[in-house]
Amino acid sequence: MTQLVHTAGSGKSTIVNELTEELERSGLRTVHFSLDDLYLTHREQLELSAKHPANKLYKHRGLSGTHDMVLAKDIFQQLRESWNAPAHSHIDIPVYDKSLHSGQGDRKAKGEWTSIDLQPSNPIRVVIFEGWSVGFRPLEPAVLSAQHKSATHSEPSLTNQLAEHSLQDVLDINSALRDYDTFFSGPQFFDGLVYLQTLELGYVYDWRQQQEQGLRDANKPHQSEEGIINFVKNYMIAYELYLPQLTQGFFGSQNKGRQLTLTLNKQREMMGSQVI
Repeated sequence: MTQLVHTAGSGKSTIVNELTEELERSGLRTVHFSLDDLYLTHREQLELSAKHPANKLYKHRGLSGTHDMVLAKDIFQQLRESWNAPAHSHIDIPVYDKSLHSGQGDRKAKGEWTSIDLQPSNPIRVVIFEGWSVGFRPLEPAVLSAQHKSATHSEPSLTNQLAEHSLQDVLDINSALRDYDTFFSGPQFFDGLVYLQTLELGYVYDWRQQQEQGLRDANKPHQSEEGIINFVKNYMIAYELYLPQLTQGFFGSQNKGRQLTLTLNKQREMMGSQVI
């Protein structure tokens, strides 16, 4: 299994589709799906927000704690055991539609999920799991607390949002990420990782606005420019906390050579690469 990490709007869909096609042409049956497809349902997200009314980080989907842990564990377990699955069985991957509920999003009905047929004569060889925060690993509470304290002494900006949230709210997000790391997204579950790194983190706002403009042009439900900025701000604290660690390497010093970092400019052109 391989993870693909990308900042929002970095063009991962094109990369994932082309990579999947190339692997398939090479005779390697490939399955890809997204962390986004594991989001809680719209109703469950509203319930989470109501349960934590003071935590703005749970107001919208996105951060750790807004995904269905039970569903995630079940899908990954099925994928790991797919080689031994009986003929004519299948794995159902959920599909999340971000345009529903005026851009708040919701999981599609099960009849619209992606069904993967398991064939003993043509087993799954490669699984690509992509998402904006896959590869993020939890920090020790003391480390996070020190980073939060440091952020309070800096001027807030679009890429410096950590101090805009209470320490406890951020610790809650970090605790949820620890569960992800333990049960389905940690390095013990994956063979490799590709990280699409940006030259400047602020590109995320521009790229997300470009995506939303595409929805406007197609007369599809979309968010306002201000709504997008506020939406991305929620994600920003995770970039601030966890990207430095990912840049150093997801697998640690004992497993060198399993991470490929590709650096992109604002036009999404590759400016460099590094094997870690």
